[in-house]
Amino acid sequence: SMSYYEHSRPFKIRDWPVLWMAPVLSGGGYSSEAISFALGMNAKPFTFSMRQFAEQQDRKFVAGLPVHVAGVMEKSLARGRDRFAETGFVICHSTPDAWRPSKFPGWDEVAPCPPSEAMYSVGRTMFETDSLPKEWVERCNAMDEVWVPSEFHIQTFAAAGVDKSKLYVLGEAVDTAFFDPELYEPIKIPGESERPK
Repeated sequence: SMSYYEHSRPFKIRDWPVLWMAPVLSGGGYSSEAISFALGMNAKPFTFSMRQFAEQQDRKFVAGLPVHVAGVMEKSLARGRDRFAETGFVICHSTPDAWRPSKFPGWDEVAPCPPSEAMYSVGRTMFETDSLPKEWVERCNAMDEVWVPSEFHIQTFAAAGVDKSKLYVLGEAVDTAFFDPELYEPIKIPGESERPK
């Protein structure tokens, strides 16, 4: 299968606004992954914005964000309130049952993903098992692309019925400022004689 980076499209993403819709302020796995992507995407040469989606904001989680992360989120979310943001490349980062039409009452009125004005719709999701719910297959096939974190997901999504031509591996983002191995000494593990090279 082709990785996201090897994919050629008839357009350049930088020519469109990019709106990343995720439960970014909710805490949890999708939230932390979306924050990591946002920290990297925010510096790219295109209009990047975010919108809270699929879960309610958790005020305690937001209050605990590092200042630099909260600043990036605040700016990205402010840009996401502009209606222009939803007219380009939209990433719906959640479980597919939250994608429009959402099975969760009220979300389509608050933050439908993808918005009907989106030029190109991408689902970012994962499921750590060997199959998918039937409803997810239909929702994935309704997107222009589906980004999954590994080759394992490509195989399981395709085996469940998702059109393999829509599936791309986009590995999970890592905040290299936070997870910088040069800043730390490895923890000594009993029985290990030296650091692996």
